[in-house]
Amino acid sequence: MNVLILFPALLCAMYFLLAVAQEEIATGPNNPYCLPQLCPRAKRHIACEKPPADVNKACNIQKSESVNLTKYVDNILKAHNEYRQRLGNGRNMTLPRAARMVVMQWSEELATLASYNVRMCKAKHDDCHNTANFKNSGQNIIMFNMTRLVEDDLMEKMYPQLITIGARTWWSEHLNSSRMMTAADVEHNPCSAIKPYQHQSFRHFAVMAIENNTHVGCAGLRYESKDISYFKLTCNYAENYICGRPIYHFRAVGCTTGANAQYKALCSKKEIFA
Repeated sequence: MNVLILFPALLCAMYFLLAVAQEEIATGPNNPYCLPQLCPRAKRHIACEKPPADVNKACNIQKSESVNLTKYVDNILKAHNEYRQRLGNGRNMTLPRAARMVVMQWSEELATLASYNVRMCKAKHDDCHNTANFKNSGQNIIMFNMTRLVEDDLMEKMYPQLITIGARTWWSEHLNSSRMMTAADVEHNPCSAIKPYQHQSFRHFAVMAIENNTHVGCAGLRYESKDISYFKLTCNYAENYICGRPIYHFRAVGCTTGANAQYKALCSKKEIFA
């Protein structure tokens, strides 16, 4: 699974990020996420059913609280695009320069669907979170165990740093995994098509580095259980990696719509991928 569980003993910042999108999704026959064509066969969409009204009872926890990440959207996009920029300008020392890496932008729809995942209170992927626009949506999850109760005001101050920690942890997998990622891995993603979340030690990085990952939306949940604070962050993406296919191209291709004004090594938001 694309899930990480981190303990504060391993990090100076012992916390975890969270967020929740504000909009609820319609239930019943008007729910667009219940369409069978959105998901692989025999898989049910995370938003096809209404989430539990009482998260505490459903998760058997003392207390839970969602955090609105709207004011941290710039932090989230910066954390993703600065890493993608390194691939685009060739400043990643171990991997080849990306030829056509698009800049990421925020998606409220992906953030809303991510909020359904965090309310599961478990380090677990949902079976399906695709949309009409994002038919192969990726997902990264990270959890922090605080080992103690953490005060609300302290958590509030930590959110920008926690966003950075989460993104850095995912991205660093290509260096810190059981074996260092190579150009051959980028060109031919070596995961298993049968169990794509297993047997690949840099899967979180792969999701962040997909060249045509145009959008991201994140959500999270902060909760308490047995006098310990826990935090779960879920980010949903426009695209997921495909086993055996390139994560990004590094042969001569180039952006077809020009460069992004802020991240000049990335393609503009107008870039269209087949």
